[in-house]
Amino acid sequence: VLVSGATGGMGLAAAQLAKQVFGCTVIALGGADDKLQVVRKVAQVDHVINYTTSPVFADRVKELTGQRGVDVVFDTVGGTVFDQALRCTGFGARVLVVGFT
Repeated sequence: VLVSGATGGMGLAAAQLAKQVFGCTVIALGGADDKLQVVRKVAQVDHVINYTTSPVFADRVKELTGQRGVDVVFDTVGGTVFDQALRCTGFGARVLVVGFT
């Protein structure tokens, strides 16, 4: 599961549910290293990626998933992060776009 905006309330909750309730491998995306470390500690995610210092993160996600891509994207950010997240998906993946008004 790839969670963008994992440093926010919705993203953190999604990361926690995916990891702690469903036992998924979780890759958390956020824009600040200090907040990503909180996500790592609280949600116990497997990997964190800062999309401000690594704006082209699709290759890293593919590497982490053995080139398969992720099965689920939970996106609360949109824009270029959403575009990169789509490049991270595997065949038959689901993409959830959340929180846009």
